[in-house]
Amino acid sequence: MFPLFRALTLLFATASPGAAQHGLIYFSVPRSELEGQVHAVPQTDAARFTHLQESFITLGCRGGHMEEQIVHGRHQAKGKNLICTLPGTTPDTIVIAAHYQLEGHGQSVVDDWSGAMLLPFLFEALQAQQRDHTFVFVEAWNSQGASAWMHSRTKQQQRSIQSMIDLNALGLGDTSYFSPSFISPSPQLATLHLQEVLGLAAEVDGTQKKLPQPVDPTLWLRTDDTESFRSVSIPAILIHSVSINQYRLPGSSQDIPSAIDPNAYYRSYRLLCAFLIELDNFASHLDETESNWLRSARNGSPVHPSASMSPH
Repeated sequence: MFPLFRALTLLFATASPGAAQHGLIYFSVPRSELEGQVHAVPQTDAARFTHLQESFITLGCRGGHMEEQIVHGRHQAKGKNLICTLPGTTPDTIVIAAHYQLEGHGQSVVDDWSGAMLLPFLFEALQAQQRDHTFVFVEAWNSQGASAWMHSRTKQQQRSIQSMIDLNALGLGDTSYFSPSFISPSPQLATLHLQEVLGLAAEVDGTQKKLPQPVDPTLWLRTDDTESFRSVSIPAILIHSVSINQYRLPGSSQDIPSAIDPNAYYRSYRLLCAFLIELDNFASHLDETESNWLRSARNGSPVHPSASMSPH
């Protein structure tokens, strides 16, 4: 489907001043490959699903680790979720989701092929290093997809979800985030800690022009994949790149491949690789209240230094 040339990326970081260094290892893809994939956007939901499925298979998700789920939408519409699971050493789970359906007046590249197309490459990236958490990648169909997957989980499976990351509208510029508020204090604290880990990942990566900033997506966001997770108090964060001056672009006639800035898209990919690896070390500690939270959480969750030299 596409050439498999991979570099093994190794980054070093400290959780806080005075803390020991730790290494982040992941398989990275060339920028040109990412650019080609996000620009080659299929123009039907079925073609998008097939493209994503083939990408996951090519990048190592096969057999029992891949699942299809029928989703029933409004007005008797029907589509499919695509789910790929990357097992860890524990059942504690981190969910990464994006919706892939074609919508709006353009080619639906920014919203949200840009998020959906990153999931297979993030799946591949994480295979370079042993993981504590199980990572579940959900390619969601329509506004009902993420909710349908969530409600198909048992109560025990829902309780095992440590955090949820939603990807949408990437590649317009610098990476931003949004974390909706919770009423109860525990998930609110955990969500703030999610933001801290994202900031740490940006510092570790070293390719970001600036640290991710909070930007409210209310004016443009049509599909909130975090809602069904937040409703059961699972910490969730939306990662996007829409500035306050670009809110009219997602879903408009200008939502076409040329709207994607390849350099910005690649920086978001790099940041997300580092974020997910860091989150593997911190996710089980998100609701803790220590004053120097990053350092204490790091001390309670050792990094696994071993790495496989083959992604498949």
